[in-house]
Amino acid sequence: MPVIEAAADLPYPVGPLFDLIVDVERYPAFLPWVTAVEVVGREGARTQARVSARHEAFALELRAEMRAVAPLQVDIRAAGWWFARLESRWRLSTLPDGTTRVAHTLDYRLSVPVLSSVARPLVARAVPKVMARFRARADALLGGA
Repeated sequence: MPVIEAAADLPYPVGPLFDLIVDVERYPAFLPWVTAVEVVGREGARTQARVSARHEAFALELRAEMRAVAPLQVDIRAAGWWFARLESRWRLSTLPDGTTRVAHTLDYRLSVPVLSSVARPLVARAVPKVMARFRARADALLGGA
């Protein structure tokens, strides 16, 4: 499947933005399609979680592992019934003016390839929506930073 990417330049330091990305328990608060996150393990920079999501008629349960490379990158690998593979990467970099570029990429392979025509447009719209929701979350929590 194609890699889908969205990026935004945010007026906040890298550290607090990184903290927002790794705070997976709070994803349901700003990603409305994420209905629940249960952290099932943490060891060093790795977090394992069960993620429940719903979009219109589609519901899915994913097993996810996050690997945080503080403070510049977060990799999330997940799998579940709909997705044989779902890989998400967040990259953060400080720009010369002190703002932070946040880039989010998503690469996936469906468990049921015949669903590609339905899933492709949904996933293509999801990545920019995630970035918009992340930006709004950062503005709400870090606006005074």
